[in-house]
Amino acid sequence: MNTIKLTLLTAILMLPVLSVLAQNRIPLQIDWPVKADVPFPVYCGFSSPKGALRETGQISVVDGAGQVVAAEAEPLARWQPDGSLKWVGLHFMAKRGVAYFATAVPATTKAGVIAKDGADAILIDTGAAKFELPKRGALLGRVMIGQSVIAPGGSACLTVKDQAGRVADELKSDAPKIEYQGGNFVVVRREGFLKTAADETLAKFVVRLEFLLGSATVKMQHSFIVTEDTNRTQFADIAVNVPLVKAAQRRVMFDADEGADDTPISDTLAAGESAYMLQSDYWHHG
Repeated sequence: MNTIKLTLLTAILMLPVLSVLAQNRIPLQIDWPVKADVPFPVYCGFSSPKGALRETGQISVVDGAGQVVAAEAEPLARWQPDGSLKWVGLHFMAKRGVAYFATAVPATTKAGVIAKDGADAILIDTGAAKFELPKRGALLGRVMIGQSVIAPGGSACLTVKDQAGRVADELKSDAPKIEYQGGNFVVVRREGFLKTAADETLAKFVVRLEFLLGSATVKMQHSFIVTEDTNRTQFADIAVNVPLVKAAQRRVMFDADEGADDTPISDTLAAGESAYMLQSDYWHHG
């Protein structure tokens, strides 16, 4: 079974607006986490003067050439008492070296992300990929790009191992729920306890999976919560496992160490090979 352990990157920035109406375009200054040559999901935003913007449908994201980028504008706070937008969050896929702007021009993106909450699974279709998120068992079900299955699903994705060798996973956790559903952006939340086959609890987790229109990339926010006595339970391994179909070569990329030149560590994996990022040294308290 091919397995990749993922390292997840997020760029987060809140920018003061110069003047939505006077300037028409607000430059989005992205703090790129690595010298990546592939698009990745960005979360940024801006503040708006009272009364300037009423609804998120008035907002678009464009590149330097003025082309509209598929994005979701999320209302984060509103002015009172008029209810106009005060803070707006933006979700979109960014490419390094491209300039992006928020504009006070109505969004023109067509058909959005499809999210269907069924009895057995939540089905997500971004237009670039399809995802099955089972209501019971594994976090990820089948993943398809076009007509090709790239991940069969069905096996544990979130695992933890303690110092005694006990392994726990998410298979007995709560069912996933759609936490946010916009036109171009969907967030699915799943949480619960990480349990062993003998039903022993080792920890708790909260995971949010973010899907964007036109993208096969999924951003994961993973909160690992210690619930047990750390004098008795220590962790030897915490992993996010994504079993893939045996196929062509794949590229894996990890963020570089702090203080390096920001060039990511990357390599090409043949069928059957796996890549891991581990911490071999750490600072102790005291």
